[in-house]
Amino acid sequence: MDASSSNAAIYRSKDKQTHWSLLPSADTLNELPTLFQGSAKVKGKAESAKTAEECFQLFITPDMITRMTKLTNSKIDQITTTTRDEIMPTDESEMKAFLGILILSGLYLYENLRELWDAGGFGVDIFRATISATRFLNLLKCFQFTPEENLTDVLKFMDEFNTNCQDNMELSSYVTLEEQSLAYRGECPIRYTTRKKVGIRLMSVRDARLNYTHGIAVHRLDKDKNEVVAKLTAPLQGPDRLIVADKRFTSASLVDQFTLSQSFFLGQIKNNSPELPPEFAAGMVTSDGPTVCLYSNRMTLISHTLKNDDTVFLLSNLQSVKSALNDVLVTYDALACQIDVVDAMCRTYSCSKRTNRWDMHILFRLIDIACINAQIIFTINDANETLTRRNFLKKMTVEMAKPYLIARSRMTTLPTAVRESAAKIANVSMVCGLTDHAEMIPQGRAIKNKRCTACPKTIDCKSPYYCQGCKRFICRKRSYLFCKECITFSTDKS
Repeated sequence: MDASSSNAAIYRSKDKQTHWSLLPSADTLNELPTLFQGSAKVKGKAESAKTAEECFQLFITPDMITRMTKLTNSKIDQITTTTRDEIMPTDESEMKAFLGILILSGLYLYENLRELWDAGGFGVDIFRATISATRFLNLLKCFQFTPEENLTDVLKFMDEFNTNCQDNMELSSYVTLEEQSLAYRGECPIRYTTRKKVGIRLMSVRDARLNYTHGIAVHRLDKDKNEVVAKLTAPLQGPDRLIVADKRFTSASLVDQFTLSQSFFLGQIKNNSPELPPEFAAGMVTSDGPTVCLYSNRMTLISHTLKNDDTVFLLSNLQSVKSALNDVLVTYDALACQIDVVDAMCRTYSCSKRTNRWDMHILFRLIDIACINAQIIFTINDANETLTRRNFLKKMTVEMAKPYLIARSRMTTLPTAVRESAAKIANVSMVCGLTDHAEMIPQGRAIKNKRCTACPKTIDCKSPYYCQGCKRFICRKRSYLFCKECITFSTDKS
């Protein structure tokens, strides 16, 4: 410590790069309560999104689903030519249904995957009605969302996803930086290893009040963390926002970076950080009350002692007067508890599945975030319908799978129970149109008995009767008898 007087004491940091004073610069003082007044609001295409499916497709767009379908079919062709596996190609309708079932499976995170298709009463009807377990696993094995499994293509997809997030929401004045970890132990160009965790590290920026994710990026080992943060926060920088982070991000260089871009930052800093003066970290600098402040060139270092005698160090480029320090502490306490909320939400309901492909782990997290963002927009646009996250995911799955469920309800090759379940979930009738193999018979009773198309094939039920509408053979148990008056009345009413 260098001191020319007791009121102008100068403290040097551990790395000897920063000098701190007990007195702030008069031209840098600002009051926190009057700075940040902006609120979040939807914009762009999100303003007209009414259904859950429309909200989800703001982030995983129809163009993305089309590309996924084409790339998955290419992977299927590659597998069928090199192995004996016979996997049928998919289409966009089935791909949407597959994504819906994948999302819905996150509600049953701790269930065995195949048990969800159990037909003995322990399964979930919508899984069997939408897609078979074997088909689901085959599509999951062949699923592709990038042309190649390399980092460049994955980063392009993430940039497109971030653009969709940024185009549909204007964030409020309070923004938080977060770090998310995906467990993965296989070979990966972006895998990190610490004493406690092995996996993929992601960084995200989101609205502190709505939990809306504005952008997400991969933390690459060959890139400086501040560069990733600068890219994520570039669309949000300005004097009307406060960016809050925890001690995993906060450093003097990051604060300088935000100061140059005329943005405000507030974050907790580690007690062994080189930016701290030794006397400050040891508690030798005291003042009236539990809070002590040191000031440097447009930076403020705050030491606050909690009720349990633990000390928290905060670093910011907000240089407030002593009377405004309580506002800074209250603001950080309110926002710090919101850090990592999205990560916790993704772990509660996650579509992630066990796989050896590192790129799929990233895609699963993007889908989880898309679901959270979709619910936020859905809630803002339709304030009258308040759904829990669980019910919202159910609603979205049915909307995404409905076209494919209708098609499944009309497939005569499927078991009757599956067709009836698909029709019930899609809220449609199971009446089928005429197919190529349906026999046209002029009379209501045939000379030769044929197998009933509504009964399971294992029963092998034969009948001489057929439907007057679709000309399919039907047994008496699966048909209803109407008189001419009722048929005429029903037709006129329709």
